[in-house]
Amino acid sequence: MLLSVTGNRTTSGDNSDEAPAELHSDNSIPDFSGHRVLLVEDNLINSEIAQEMLRQTGIEVETAEDGEMALKKFMQAGPGYYDLILMDVQMPRMDGYTCAKAIRSSSQADAAVISIVAMTANAFSEDISKALAGGMNDHLAKPIVLQVFYATLRNFLKGGEEVAEKQNGAD
Repeated sequence: MLLSVTGNRTTSGDNSDEAPAELHSDNSIPDFSGHRVLLVEDNLINSEIAQEMLRQTGIEVETAEDGEMALKKFMQAGPGYYDLILMDVQMPRMDGYTCAKAIRSSSQADAAVISIVAMTANAFSEDISKALAGGMNDHLAKPIVLQVFYATLRNFLKGGEEVAEKQNGAD
């Protein structure tokens, strides 16, 4: 499934109305300058969309096209290099579940504490449970809802002060 961005709140497959964090109804973009995220996504279009969403917040984005590449990048980076990993779960060579488990069991100093968020079209409660059981900290359903995406980033990254969108004419 292609990643698309909507302005509406969706729920996980369990019809829960709980939001991951406070949702902001205005058109502000959080500022996460100084943070680095590893985006793991095999679909080029999805990757480009997610990269743009992240860059608008000031986040430095590095990418991996599958779990093998993500694991390699994580292991080669020093502890604390990445602030967050956004992980697709269905990828060739090594899926996101396997990658998350490999990261958690690795010798990297921050393996147990790095936040890993699943990004997948599989959004039923059992899919969320599988992601959490596999060592991921949270789950984002595709298509990505922009406000939910930002709220999830706020849960895992320090900062996130709101800045007005340039399209609204604010400085």
